[in-house]
Amino acid sequence: MADINRARMLLARGDQEAATQELIDLLRSNGRNVEAWLLLADLVEDPAERKDCYNQVLKFDPDNQQARLQLLLLGDKPGMKFGRREPKRPEKAPEPLPEPPAPAAAQAPISAGSRYTQVDRDPSIAPEMLLRSELSAEPLPVEEIEEEPVPEPAPRLPSVDDIKETLSAYPAKITPVVKKSARKIYHNRLFQVLMALLAVAIVLVLFLTYFSRVVPAQPPANMIVGPSKKYIPALSLLPAGFKQQDTGSNPVLSLPNAEGYRVTYTNPDFASQEREVNVTYEVLLYNSTVDAEVALQDAADPDSYKVLGKSVERSTISPTQLAQVDSAVLMFGQDQNPAPGSSFVSYILAIRQANLFSRVIVGSPVDNVQSSLAQSLRNKLYQSVFYYASIFTHQLPLAPRAQVSVSLPTFSPPAVALPTPTMSATETLPDNVLLRDRFDDPAASQKNWDIISGAWTFDNGRLACQAPSYDCQAFAGDLSWKDYTFSVDVQGVEGTDRLVYVGVVPGKHLYQIRFRADPINEIVLAEQLEGKPDRELKKVAFKNYNRMVYRLSVVTKGNNIKILVDSIQVIDLTDPKIDLSGQVGLGLFQSTVANGPTATIWFDNVEVTVEKK
Repeated sequence: MADINRARMLLARGDQEAATQELIDLLRSNGRNVEAWLLLADLVEDPAERKDCYNQVLKFDPDNQQARLQLLLLGDKPGMKFGRREPKRPEKAPEPLPEPPAPAAAQAPISAGSRYTQVDRDPSIAPEMLLRSELSAEPLPVEEIEEEPVPEPAPRLPSVDDIKETLSAYPAKITPVVKKSARKIYHNRLFQVLMALLAVAIVLVLFLTYFSRVVPAQPPANMIVGPSKKYIPALSLLPAGFKQQDTGSNPVLSLPNAEGYRVTYTNPDFASQEREVNVTYEVLLYNSTVDAEVALQDAADPDSYKVLGKSVERSTISPTQLAQVDSAVLMFGQDQNPAPGSSFVSYILAIRQANLFSRVIVGSPVDNVQSSLAQSLRNKLYQSVFYYASIFTHQLPLAPRAQVSVSLPTFSPPAVALPTPTMSATETLPDNVLLRDRFDDPAASQKNWDIISGAWTFDNGRLACQAPSYDCQAFAGDLSWKDYTFSVDVQGVEGTDRLVYVGVVPGKHLYQIRFRADPINEIVLAEQLEGKPDRELKKVAFKNYNRMVYRLSVVTKGNNIKILVDSIQVIDLTDPKIDLSGQVGLGLFQSTVANGPTATIWFDNVEVTVEKK
């Protein structure tokens, strides 16, 4: 719908033609719009059309002075009388002087229809005044005078002098108003308070600026500061034989929110010992802990290594191996290259402490990632990566009690495989040792254990079992054992429930420790009594993983039982109803996952001791 405001907007833009069309459309719908007629009259150029516009205005608004004035300027009569002149008196022939007054009787009477009335003439009155007094009181007709059209003045642009004069007049008009307003604002109470606060703020900012330059800045308590290079372990801290690669310490490519450093040490002589040949440290200091945690999560994604041509899988970490850092993730990588001797196996340990992110990488070359050498190196690299990580974490500003010492792993050169002996010399045990079995001698170990269920085997110096159907169960010891400590290395391969037994009296009672792996992550102490349902005595949450070695110790004394994992006590229970005297045992439940892999477990370094007398 047409709108006069739109016409004005178009005219302001300089689009006169569109504005004219807009007004025409508006008048077609509302022909009584006076403002539209006046604006249209200003836009049309033909004088006749302009007159028509103004006549339309007077048709609907007869008192519109603008339209009347414009019609006069255009030479038209708008019906309004302008510029009346004084009427002229009709000229008369001079009358003869009157005769001397006659006597009253001699005077002839004047008829009623005469124009003049009889008056007494005073000789002292002038003839002109006498004539004026004799005129009729009726007004004479007024003669209309037609005004000549006034030509429209030609438009004139203002000169520079006109503009200067106009601008010079403004300060004189505005200055008194400004001064009056300024006085009111200055004496306003709120304005004075705001100005005082502004002054205090300015002084405070200046003081803090000076203070920050004079007093050294203190780092936040939860942030690690300084150049990242200083946290990289020095060459002297590594085992003898290492040297820095020829490329030297290379700064990590700068990131928008972090700066970092990277260095690689190498020891080619370790290849003959089937050990780590390269050790790489990478440290990045981020602006926030959130950014560092995001970097850690990226490092935990196997797909992030594909661009480097590596095949990477996630591994697991013991809770005590890196207890002093905020978070960590372990990855095992295989770099398979076609060229002989150019393939690598490596472990990548990513660590985050506050806003610091680091990667410790240990690797060694192999002829083929599927070879037996590669499989042997995997176990050795797993141990060594935590050792080299401990060297790094000791560089961090951590509390002394949080430090975890990791001893240097020792590897002997590969020896020629010898046939497994059928028997071994009986080991003389100390008086306080009831049982010790390292499973180095399968024949001797078979004498120690009663196989109850499951397919138990001796594998590379460890006792292993698979539970494809239900479970594995093996007991050792004497029914008279009591107040003893039972310790064993436990390493789950597949499945969830790894089992250790104490207080075993077959057919009467036993106490089962269920060491439940990821994703359940808990330790459960349960009691099994003859003719009664199982009773859960205690359960605690404990994060643990398959393929990690844990040292599990169970201490029994009277009616008290304590359970420790890697020297960390997780359960302490006293119950007068329990009887902990009896044998010890090892076991495994089948996989708790539907259609999951066959549950598998390894045990090693079994030892049962009592307090020395």
